[in-house]
Amino acid sequence: MPSSPASQHTLAPAEQYLRVLWDARWLYLLIAATFVLGSVVVTALLPKTYSSQAILSVRQAPSLASTGLLYDSVTASARPTEEDRPDRQELVPRRFLRRLQANHTVTLAAQDAGIIDAGTGLDERQIAKWVDADQVEKTDLLALTANQPTAEGARKFAERLLARTMESSRVENNSAETRQMLTAQVVRAEAALTKAESGAAEFDASASGAAVKARRDRAALDLELARKAYVQLRRRLDVIDLLLAEQQLQLYVVDPPTLPLRPSFPRPVLNVSIGLILGILAATLVVIVRSIFSARDSRSR
Repeated sequence: MPSSPASQHTLAPAEQYLRVLWDARWLYLLIAATFVLGSVVVTALLPKTYSSQAILSVRQAPSLASTGLLYDSVTASARPTEEDRPDRQELVPRRFLRRLQANHTVTLAAQDAGIIDAGTGLDERQIAKWVDADQVEKTDLLALTANQPTAEGARKFAERLLARTMESSRVENNSAETRQMLTAQVVRAEAALTKAESGAAEFDASASGAAVKARRDRAALDLELARKAYVQLRRRLDVIDLLLAEQQLQLYVVDPPTLPLRPSFPRPVLNVSIGLILGILAATLVVIVRSIFSARDSRSR
């Protein structure tokens, strides 16, 4: 039996609200249960998504440095550069994420897994839906997650994505057309330099005669030009090596993808919890508003 307005007036405000909620407890429970049941139904109707995750270590390749001027060679630098420092290494996975979307690795992996047909491409929205890549804070680790409607499809897609990623990295590290062209030019310049040195050595410094002197000066000039051309090409080759080293990344598989045991979406516990919270708030609001209007009607009578 609902309490009278006179008796409620003698109670403290908190006690009044509790009394109102108790008097309308069945309505309160009905509203809360409706929201919970609705969240269960929505969770059951939502399409399921399974996620298979792999952990990668993404590090900058060792920097290269030139150790000579004329007959120099490109070797690994013993002194750590800016990219080799730990705080700079944290930026490497971010660069890899941009490269992952730019070189169509995800599209090729989806074709290999049979998700899309050959010749079909993926847009940025599809890539963002199917692939998640998150950097582990303050590390060089990258969590690469593949999302698919089935558990087996998610694992297969993750395996193909990992394989394509490793293959793409190897291709990028080994393919340098500009460097190959410069290397061929350096070989030709070295052969020309050897030939010029041999030509200059044929002339005796004490030999006389205008014709001999002219040929000797010409050979010396050819030797100097060949030496300059060789030095310039070697320096250009060193610069290309340094630039390629800044772009190369070393990938290591820390944890391979596994078969997911349960869907990653939707989350029943989370959805039911949200439904319960919303149901409690809605029921409280309805009961309080209902009590306010009931009190006004009682006073108007």
